Amino acid sequence: MKKLAIAFTLVLATLILATNSGQLQPLVSTIAAIFPFADKVVHFFFMGIWSLLANIAVSSARIRFTGHLRLTKVSALLICFSVVEEGSHLFLTYRVFSLADMFANALGIVAFGWLATVVADRLSTMSDVTAKEPA
Repeated sequence: MKKLAIAFTLVLATLILATNSGQLQPLVSTIAAIFPFADKVVHFFFMGIWSLLANIAVSSARIRFTGHLRLTKVSALLICFSVVEEGSHLFLTYRVFSLADMFANALGIVAFGWLATVVADRLSTMSDVTAKEPA
């Protein structure tokens, strides 16, 4: 899983750099003309999948904020990265800063981070059960 998380990180970094430099501008414009909310959907799923893979790859510990509100350390780090990356759009010619993009990023990170904890808990429970079964 770690290799998959690293590979996805490299693909995502390549896409971010290509978009920031304007190399993907014709493709982005075409997609936006066909499907107006594609940008938000892409932000949600790309950041969400990255969160899922990274959280499972490193078995991230959880941070409790208040009551039932918990977030993994990896998800918190990805949200910080997302805020900085989206904020950098204020200084880039080919990008436009968007709070909606930032929200889609955070929502994807939290949703898929939660899914990663569910998967990890289930896998842990299954391995505990199989370890206790007599041979």
